Amino acid sequence: SVAEHSWMMTLMAFFMKNEFPDADINKIIQMCIIHDLGECFTGDIPTFRKTKEHEDTEEHLLNAWIDTLPEATKKEMKDLYKEMAEKQTIEAKIYKAIDSLEALIQAAQGESEGSGEDAAPVLQVQAAFTSQNQSGLFQILV
Repeated sequence: SVAEHSWMMTLMAFFMKNEFPDADINKIIQMCIIHDLGECFTGDIPTFRKTKEHEDTEEHLLNAWIDTLPEATKKEMKDLYKEMAEKQTIEAKIYKAIDSLEALIQAAQGESEGSGEDAAPVLQVQAAFTSQNQSGLFQILV
């Protein structure tokens, strides 16, 4: 689910806070929380099935909702979405790496659960987030 995905991303970011001392972890957590808000309006469409039309509709509906928020909140959210889209800051790069990795973990879990296979490989990937090798993993992804 979208909620599970966003929650897991946020938890992963929290566990990585000491791995990236120069990054604003609070900003990364905010990005993780809001990144799929548009799917509240369109429903959860898997990335591999999402078309440009889906993305445009989602963006339009999300922006229409953001425009109803108090000015300070609206500006903060629009600034975050812009930074996330541009992927130039370390925070945006870390957020995007977490998003990609968590989606991969979720897909692997679905495959393991659906086929009756052992889920140990997925648990090993998840365990990497509490090991000393986190930054090496994310240096590859970022």
